[in-house]
Amino acid sequence: MQRLIKIVEKEIAILREMLSLLHSRERGNKELTQEHLKLKKRLSQIREEKEGLLEELIPEESIEISLQNSQISELESAIERCKTFEPFPLPKPEPEGNRSKKTLVDENEAA
Repeated sequence: MQRLIKIVEKEIAILREMLSLLHSRERGNKELTQEHLKLKKRLSQIREEKEGLLEELIPEESIEISLQNSQISELESAIERCKTFEPFPLPKPEPEGNRSKKTLVDENEAA
């Protein structure tokens, strides 16, 4: 049972790593794709090992694993949402000396 829990924890860690990889879009797409493929390969190996152990478990022991599987599902959903998410560009703040009179008036009214 402890071995299975460790495997599931590894699975969750890899999914979190994949999610953080998707959040870090500063790197080039080729580099991200290579890292993502490595993580996917490790994930499939861990899942195969997990499936083998799950077949040996009795139902009472699998309750804790099903709770962790729900965490895994949530992380996978977050990964899918990140893959399709295109963030809006944030407006660049104007330098102090280049502010228009309207901007200064609006700031004074807000104060």
